[in-house]
Amino acid sequence: MLELLLFVGGVVVGVVLAKLPRRRVKFEFRADPTPPSVTAVRCQPGGRTVEIDVTAGSSTGGLELVALYTRVDDNDPGADPSPTGATRHDPATSATLTHTLPGRLMGPKDYVVFWAEYRTFVSFTFEYDSCTGTGTGTGNGTGAVTDTGTGTGSGTDTGTGTGIR
Repeated sequence: MLELLLFVGGVVVGVVLAKLPRRRVKFEFRADPTPPSVTAVRCQPGGRTVEIDVTAGSSTGGLELVALYTRVDDNDPGADPSPTGATRHDPATSATLTHTLPGRLMGPKDYVVFWAEYRTFVSFTFEYDSCTGTGTGTGNGTGAVTDTGTGTGSGTDTGTGTGIR
């Protein structure tokens, strides 16, 4: 009797587990972009702008180069500054960017910070049992109308002319 109860319980558990959705998760991050770099900074005549020579990794390995950002400041921004308030530039793997200097620079040394923004897509796949069933729907459309009915009617002729009545 106990064996039969255990067998039936196992069958019930198996059926329930078979009906549950199965999950298949894929997560891949295949890219490690080349860190952006600054190779030169040149002060322009008048002292209000600088030209910044930069390089950034190309759009490879599932990453797309979206934009470049620069900021110039008196203080060392540290290892991982935020691009908030930075000047946005069009994406390029190698470029000379012109940056307008803020009026508050005191010297004698200034710092340029350069960011390369990349975009990637991350997906999640979920497998589930297909839906079955019936239903109804409504909709609008255009088309021809065919009158297949019969009927009678009356009216008044208000026309003029000659002919057979």
